[in-house]
Amino acid sequence: MIVNMPSWIGLTVDDYIIDELLNDGPFFCVYRGVDAHGEAKVFKLAKARALSDSIYEPVSSTKAFALAVGHVREFIPDAADLLQKQVQRIQLIDEPEYVYVEHFTSNESFCYSRMEWIAGQTLREIMNIGPVPIQIFVDIANCLHQLQQLENFKYHGNLSPENIMINLRGITLLSPGYWGPLESQDGLIPNSAVTTPAYYPALNPDDLLALGLIIWEAALGQRPLGVAVDCETMDHTRIGNELLQYVRNYERVGKFFLGSLLEIYTPSQLHIEMPAALESFLLEAISIRLLPNGKLDKDTGFKSFHSMASALTALVDRGITHLAADSFPD
Repeated sequence: MIVNMPSWIGLTVDDYIIDELLNDGPFFCVYRGVDAHGEAKVFKLAKARALSDSIYEPVSSTKAFALAVGHVREFIPDAADLLQKQVQRIQLIDEPEYVYVEHFTSNESFCYSRMEWIAGQTLREIMNIGPVPIQIFVDIANCLHQLQQLENFKYHGNLSPENIMINLRGITLLSPGYWGPLESQDGLIPNSAVTTPAYYPALNPDDLLALGLIIWEAALGQRPLGVAVDCETMDHTRIGNELLQYVRNYERVGKFFLGSLLEIYTPSQLHIEMPAALESFLLEAISIRLLPNGKLDKDTGFKSFHSMASALTALVDRGITHLAADSFPD
């Protein structure tokens, strides 16, 4: 069993002095290391099973789910196994849109990867500063469109504002999700999903819906979907039949995070002066349509990242250049 040290701060790893903890997540610690020449690298350390066995309630946290017919449950994965599978996927793609992994080490004491240091900001940091230029989302959609043309790329699987970095070379994607067999404390889980339910509420590797939910969050300032809710206890008077049946079908197989779709309001209900073109885009981005009777119902949504990028560019051409909740008065 891997036994983590309390902290890597101050240690020398691969001739780099670890000087900063960048992130402490449910499965990994991410550190910065600097060598004698001032060159920085990122070190991603798998947590020991005992240390990763903690409660992480927010739906915006990455979680591991065991998927079975009619049943879904959270579990604590073997973080070393998960990190190795992430590294293998990143190295298989080997494209500049993914952070580059230089080195991977796994032994009885620890498991870590060493990655390039990228100077830039995460999308979350940009969202926290103020209105986000729509062009950034155009660039993200185009980046994902290009990746989808690759033979080795199937999905990112864990798109979130924290895992999208904007830097001088463009868009860089961090920490992909995972679907497939994974070791856990209780043995092998043959069918697992490691992702963020706020952006993947169906627990499927649907990157297109994930980006739509991220854009919705940037425009409306609300937490995205993904709270586990039982649709049978809700008021359905605002919901169309197709959307209600869609959510119920997922709940029958144990996937309850889509229930929060039944609680959303239209963008113009949240912000009175929301431009109609932007409202139409936001609803289509999460595969929802507004019926003539005012109800919300299921829609096919965008078919591709290319079509989403084109629709975003059309918004810019209309003079809608930024997204932020405070851009529209309540």
